[in-house]
Amino acid sequence: MKGNPFNRNLSWLIAYVLLLSCYVFILVDGGFLKNSVQELEALLGQTSLAIKLFLMVISIAFSIISLLVEYFLSKFLVLLFIEAGIVSLNDVLTAKSVTLVIHLVALLLKLPPSPLFQFVVNALGIVIMYGLSIKRQGNKATALLFCLPFTLDILVALLI
Repeated sequence: MKGNPFNRNLSWLIAYVLLLSCYVFILVDGGFLKNSVQELEALLGQTSLAIKLFLMVISIAFSIISLLVEYFLSKFLVLLFIEAGIVSLNDVLTAKSVTLVIHLVALLLKLPPSPLFQFVVNALGIVIMYGLSIKRQGNKATALLFCLPFTLDILVALLI
């Protein structure tokens, strides 16, 4: 796909945000986050704030911020340790979009979310990201450094 890389990355980011919005909407509306909604209602008490909408907006915002922080951290690591390393937001968004589609299908099939399933799907996303990065530049060290923050993220999520 030729064209401006900024426009291509922006298109992928918009597609990712739309997929993420669908995922969070199904997660909240399907009752998978029932305990979180009840805890927020107890914490906030009587309020005119729509708790489900608040939870959706916060979840989407934090997910996007987390994605961008991980991307910039991996870009920093590659620039710090690899002289001619190139990283692409497109690789990250492609891998994250694939994992979101798998999570969406699992939610639509009413599979209960489990930490092991999320770990396996997110690990698959990292393998996709690693493969795309190697394909883009052919350097395994750069691809490994690029995927490191995302790998640490899923390991921490598994421990929590």
